[in-house]
Amino acid sequence: MASPLSMAGAAVMGLAALLGVIGLATDYWLSTAVINLGLWKGCSKNSLSGTEVCADLKEPADFVKASRAFCILGFLFAVGAIVLIIMRIVVESFRSNIMIARGATALSFVTGAFLIIGAAIYAGKTADLVSTGLFDLGWSFGLVIAGGVLAFIGGVLSVLDMKNAQL
Repeated sequence: MASPLSMAGAAVMGLAALLGVIGLATDYWLSTAVINLGLWKGCSKNSLSGTEVCADLKEPADFVKASRAFCILGFLFAVGAIVLIIMRIVVESFRSNIMIARGATALSFVTGAFLIIGAAIYAGKTADLVSTGLFDLGWSFGLVIAGGVLAFIGGVLSVLDMKNAQL
């Protein structure tokens, strides 16, 4: 039977991937009462009619492209970690395979790093807007940070699982 740490690691990494991809896809990285901006589009609310008008970011700034790239790669690394963890849970012969365990651990930590770096690039380049009070970092940004933190927790669970299995 698979260890509880492996199953917890798979669940935590699944949640990390989910939060990361939702944060990446949604458009609340920067927000005000009437404007919200994401990595892919920006939206504004018409205060009179209450309707929201959105437009794709046709030529995003380089920092937006970099944030996109790091978050996408972070999500892909999370999928890789989840696949390796599930292989250890499901396939009996993989439970004692040190390379599978190390791969899952490494991918979990790399996922966390890439998601956090992607968010940090965005936060660093928009710090002036946030510090002046014009915008706030939105919930999409927060989801990516939470996904990165959970990925690090998934990595720690994987390390503990290897230690308990004496790999």
